[in-house]
Parts: sequence; C-alpha cells; structure tokens
Amino acid sequence: MKRGFIVAACAALCTTGAMANVWAVDEDVEAAAMAKCVADTSALGADAAEAGCACFVERLPESELAAYVEITDWDTQASDAMKEAGAACFPELQ
Repeated sequence: MKRGFIVAACAALCTTGAMANVWAVDEDVEAAAMAKCVADTSALGADAAEAGCACFVERLPESELAAYVEITDWDTQASDAMKEAGAACFPELQ
C-alpha cells in the first residue's frame, strides 16, 4: 500500500509545473553557456565552435555553467574545471 502511494506521489510531483520549472532552469543555463561559448570561441577562431561547445557544456555541472556565463576574463576568472573542459574540447585553442 505504501509503495503504491509513493509511486503515485512521485508521478504527480514529476508532472507538476514546479518540477518543470526546475528542469527549465537547467536548460536556460545550458543555452546561455552554449551561446556564450560559441560567441567566445568563434571569435578566437575555433575550427568547430558548436561541436566544441557542446562538449564543453556536457563536461560541466550547472553551477560551473552558471559561473561561466558571468565571466568576462577567461584567464583570471575561469575555474580549473572550465579550463580542463576547454582544453579537452578545444585543443586547437591551447
């Protein structure tokens, strides 16, 4: 009985607007990071900016992506995780 209630409660919670908003935030951060990455790396002459940025976004957690969107100077503000992802995804820019 408890198991059925828990499953029903989880199903109801996962289909509510509240949970949809949580997932939308992730997509917004990813989209903003992707757009910034493409703009930044294209300006630097990356060979395949969109593919490299997809790699970069996949490698970083949401908190790092949110921080990345806010940085204005890569050399002084990028975290070690950002720099490692950048090196892995854009070897031609190293």
